[in-house]
Amino acid sequence: MNKQKTLIFSLSAILFLALSFIVYSWSEPTTNMPSGYTAPLNTSSNFQEKYGPLIFPMMYDGDTCDDPSTGNCPYYINPSGDSIVSGTISAANPTKNNHIATKGYIDGLFGNVEKAVSLSNLVYIADKQNPSCLEADSIIIMKHCVSTNTWVSSNVSCDSDAVICVQIEQPLFDKHHTEEQCRIWGGQPVIVENNVRICKFNSATCPGGWDQYKNWSTTVPGQSPFPISASAPSGPYYYTGSHAWSNTGIESLYCNRCIGTMSNNEFCGTNDYCSNRRYYYYASVTEIGCY
Repeated sequence: MNKQKTLIFSLSAILFLALSFIVYSWSEPTTNMPSGYTAPLNTSSNFQEKYGPLIFPMMYDGDTCDDPSTGNCPYYINPSGDSIVSGTISAANPTKNNHIATKGYIDGLFGNVEKAVSLSNLVYIADKQNPSCLEADSIIIMKHCVSTNTWVSSNVSCDSDAVICVQIEQPLFDKHHTEEQCRIWGGQPVIVENNVRICKFNSATCPGGWDQYKNWSTTVPGQSPFPISASAPSGPYYYTGSHAWSNTGIESLYCNRCIGTMSNNEFCGTNDYCSNRRYYYYASVTEIGCY
């Protein structure tokens, strides 16, 4: 019995030594591998390659990220959400050809230039002091400032040595906008006075980036909030004047509002009765001329 135990123990020891030798002496082959073999991505610091798509929910910058769970990871790429990177890709003021400009930077350069510009012909004029567009139907959309060596929108004041002009369909007054831009904004190009081209909007105010041309507008009467007589609460009311499409200021009226025993009465257009506190009411603008 003891001989059998000794034999089993000896065979087990020999088998264990043999397996240990096989495991620890094996190394990953580096040459003569099958053609379809590629090394897997791992935690090595060596340069690694992957052939084919890489699917991941988030990639963090290893140089600045301590631990994603702590939130101390300032730079990351999220394919399905917002990403924050460091370098020229997020440069607010790109200066080189390989820099990527942000939307805010481009919007700042072009200012009020509308999308119609992208459909027009651009002309570059350089090597002159404060150059201007050569064609009468062209406007400056960008210019190069000498002092700052930067391209800016046309409304920035500086000495320039180059400009980018755009040939337009038909400029409106002062060449701030075009008839095509007027239609894009939902307006109607019209001619007023001595062949002055402006845009008529069915609105009380001009859109952002547009200015009203003089007092060109259309109004309807504005109503005061109180009836003429307290004994007739349903009216009649005081009303402002109004005007059809013309260069006319907005009509108004003022009323002295009564208090005390004559509460809720108003006397308009006079200083008599009640207090001298004036309450003004204005006509409603329904159409406005802009450029």
